Amino acid sequence: MTHKPLHNLIGTIEPAKYTQQIHEDYRGNPLIEALPPIMSPEEVLRYMSNKPKFSEVEKELLPYLRLHCVMRLEDFLHPLNRHVNLEQDLSVLVRRGYLSRNPLTPNHARMMRHIALALRDPKVAEMELNKFKIPTSTASARSIVGLSGIGKSTAVERILMQYPQVILHETEHLRHTQVVWAKIDCPPDGSLRSLCLDFLQVFDDLFGTREAERLAPQHGITTSILLGKMKLTAFNHSLGILVIDEIQNLNQAASGGKEKMLNFFVELANTIGVPVLLIGNPSIEKTFHGELRDGRRFPAMPGWTRLKPKTKDWKLFLSNLWRYQWTRKFAPLNSQLEGVIYSETMGIPDLIVKLFAIAQIRAMTSGKEALDTHLLRNTAKEYFYHLHPVLTAIRTGKDLEKYPDIDQPIVIKDFVQEAVENLVEEGSIQTESDPEQEVIEWLIAVGHSEATAIRATSQTRDDDLNRWKREALKASDAMLDQANSMSGKAASGMVRLGQSADNLPVRKSTRKKNSSTSSNTPMINAVRKGKTDKMTPYASLVRAGFVADPVQFILSGELRAKDLPG
Repeated sequence: MTHKPLHNLIGTIEPAKYTQQIHEDYRGNPLIEALPPIMSPEEVLRYMSNKPKFSEVEKELLPYLRLHCVMRLEDFLHPLNRHVNLEQDLSVLVRRGYLSRNPLTPNHARMMRHIALALRDPKVAEMELNKFKIPTSTASARSIVGLSGIGKSTAVERILMQYPQVILHETEHLRHTQVVWAKIDCPPDGSLRSLCLDFLQVFDDLFGTREAERLAPQHGITTSILLGKMKLTAFNHSLGILVIDEIQNLNQAASGGKEKMLNFFVELANTIGVPVLLIGNPSIEKTFHGELRDGRRFPAMPGWTRLKPKTKDWKLFLSNLWRYQWTRKFAPLNSQLEGVIYSETMGIPDLIVKLFAIAQIRAMTSGKEALDTHLLRNTAKEYFYHLHPVLTAIRTGKDLEKYPDIDQPIVIKDFVQEAVENLVEEGSIQTESDPEQEVIEWLIAVGHSEATAIRATSQTRDDDLNRWKREALKASDAMLDQANSMSGKAASGMVRLGQSADNLPVRKSTRKKNSSTSSNTPMINAVRKGKTDKMTPYASLVRAGFVADPVQFILSGELRAKDLPG
């Protein structure tokens, strides 16, 4: 039986690079000195910002090409004050958590012995704890509570990724593997046992071990034993912070009750010394009955609420997003548009971005090419229908307990695919466009024979259709000039007699423009059939008998040469 969690965030592995610390209490601790420098608020804003590429030139592209530009909004992130505060809070949590776990001090070895002993014999470990001084943990636990779409997980993951996940210490005094962070999603079955196994799986994935796979089938392994394994693993690798997302999945019945769950997380921080960050939606407050809200054990980080109209954050977010319009006509942001956007999204950032993107897609595919209040309302009505109950509850303040979260995410790429299919059905996109065939038929239309058109097209391939046509026309004219310069006998040896007008000496000036193209001539049909069989135009014509096999042609030419007068 293989244990695999739904999702684990994976970062980088880097050798330790130590920097001199400004703070005296951070100096001499290699676990802190190997971390990236502390960022200023301005650096945090630059780092957290994720703006898509945009060019006014792109607005001239055809609709089906601009749809791909709109896809870039999936990764749009404009940092606000809460992002700066979160980054600074996590920076402090990680560094403070390492203060009591300096691997160069005797206390570190003492703590490791205590954790290992507690796993084998808890009673003896407790006696030893009372006899010897074990350093007090400097770690703490926090929580982030908010609706889906607020940006909690995205912000935390982006902040974690500024740190290497694994730092390799290879010095004279320290050979150690430090894991700065681990992020796991609370398992759907809501059990602490599965959560422990998911934690161990993170380290299995990083180091190629199979601890979670080994322990998963052993039903006799208790949660207490698994917690001990977690403690030892976290301490051995100097884990900087443990982030547990989707904490609302925890089930009281499956985990042994609310108090056991709370003690589990508190023990992680207090015993191992690893800071813990819990992320969840508002329903978790009902489970913990205010434990998160009142800050007794898991103080909530402030600011993770919906954007409110006319506030500074609302203005900054919307004005920065609004510039990314790939519609042909730019719609300036005004109070009417802002009012509709808030009414249809209730200030949830993810929904604002999705409404803005999907409305652009509709404007492009319908030919409207501009955003307005009517389009935004219709887009929300059609594509946000499954969210209407929860948005109505937020809007009215009634029945909120029935809708603790937004369960069904909206993915922009799904609407891009739907838009492309609609364009195909309406005939805006030719699904079987054949540029090679277009060049051949164009050459025939201006007076060249099929054989010349096919040869010239095959010899002058180009990604740009118009340039391909020009080069193919030059090649066709050169073939005619070459035919004119040959003697009748030499020209007759170039191709088989009776197959094409190209066999005759034709002056360049005799090329006439045809009033229409013939797209179903024998030669063209032969080329089409060859394309189906993945053959080149030349090979297709050889197979159909329009062009002589080159080997046979050379052999027959040698035989004819013997009969020529000396």
